[in-house]
Amino acid sequence: MEEIIFITLISVLALSFISFNVLATSTHIEEAMRHTEAAMTSTDGHSIASHATDAITHARAAYDDKENKINPIEVDEALRFLNSAINEGNNAKVEAAQEAARKAHELFKFAK
Repeated sequence: MEEIIFITLISVLALSFISFNVLATSTHIEEAMRHTEAAMTSTDGHSIASHATDAITHARAAYDDKENKINPIEVDEALRFLNSAINEGNNAKVEAAQEAARKAHELFKFAK
């Protein structure tokens, strides 16, 4: 009897954990937005470039996301601004890099 209760308890915990993970997942475009926000608030050029690079990775993955449709035109334009943020950040032009990241973030809002 104790074995059945134990197995039932483990099963309920496992299902709860799986259900929580399903609810807690983010789309690639949301992850791209998070990295873009981090780039916008970073005060170091290399940090901005790093966050912008991560944002690009997620934005490109969003093209293949079948469940969450995006506007590819807006994402394409956002990618151009993120590339600009990387270049400006690597050249220590922090304000220009932050501005490029801000523009990319605005475009991601419309891409969702």
